[in-house]
Amino acid sequence: MTLPSEVLHGLQSSLAGSDAEGAQILFGTAPLQDGAVNSLLSGLNGNNTRVTAASKVYDFSLFVVKKDGTRIPVTAFAAPVELTLKFSGNVNKELLGVYFIGENNNLQYVGGTVNGDQITAEVTHFSKYAALELNKSFKDVPALHWAAQAVKSLSAKQIVTGVTVSEFKPDVSVTRAEFTALLIRALGINAEGQASFSDVSGDAWYAPYVAAAVSQGIVSGRSADIFAPNAAISREEMAVMVIRALEVKQGKKTSPGSSSVAFADAGTISSWAADYVNTAAELGLVQGRANKQFAPQAMMTRAESAQVIYKLLAE
Repeated sequence: MTLPSEVLHGLQSSLAGSDAEGAQILFGTAPLQDGAVNSLLSGLNGNNTRVTAASKVYDFSLFVVKKDGTRIPVTAFAAPVELTLKFSGNVNKELLGVYFIGENNNLQYVGGTVNGDQITAEVTHFSKYAALELNKSFKDVPALHWAAQAVKSLSAKQIVTGVTVSEFKPDVSVTRAEFTALLIRALGINAEGQASFSDVSGDAWYAPYVAAAVSQGIVSGRSADIFAPNAAISREEMAVMVIRALEVKQGKKTSPGSSSVAFADAGTISSWAADYVNTAAELGLVQGRANKQFAPQAMMTRAESAQVIYKLLAE
């Protein structure tokens, strides 16, 4: 566990005057016993989901302790705290992540960068954490489906979800709001803010995702006032958004693609999307459909969106 200086300074300044005299910082870590872990896992498994603990489950805590022994819990940090867990066993690293385990066994994926037999993530509060392998299955995405690996990996990271607990509906089209939300989740950007479109209600589930994506330059409206959140996203719109998302992820502009990736229907790609489509194709982020067609105005499917975002995360 690495506590950055901003967190320590925040703890020091949380008390003033006589309260600060003789105060201490108390960091606690308590691994759960095997029986408690087994009980926890049994509550997490089900609904076509298998959860396996790849590390111990730890309950972390942080307090400021006054001189008289009064403990003041620290519930939020001034900066993210780096947490590294050692994992073991024959785990699928594609499905491995650090998870916060909340009330009622609610799982929240917080990230995970693997280095050898360790996985590191940044956390913003303390509670129960563990390295878990989450294997989610959908009856309409069998193991041999071309997007199966992408769907499993993104499901483990809680970027995509099923339409129901057992169905992913891979061939159903994706809306502009849905794809926007997928990109923001994939990039780990906080979904916050207010979108200034007349058709994006402030209380709509996608409103903060749209606001975040617009502020990052990932997406724009179909006009200055209209976002069209419930309209199905076209494949050329997707290509534009995924390249802009890549630029946010890498912190730099991409070079415009050439015509080296030839699509038989290249002439039907809108002029505003052509460079983005070429770049996305050259990078392997998008593929054509049958007969070397890109089908720029065709609607993006849920399986295609999962595959594109899976490849984006690998860049």
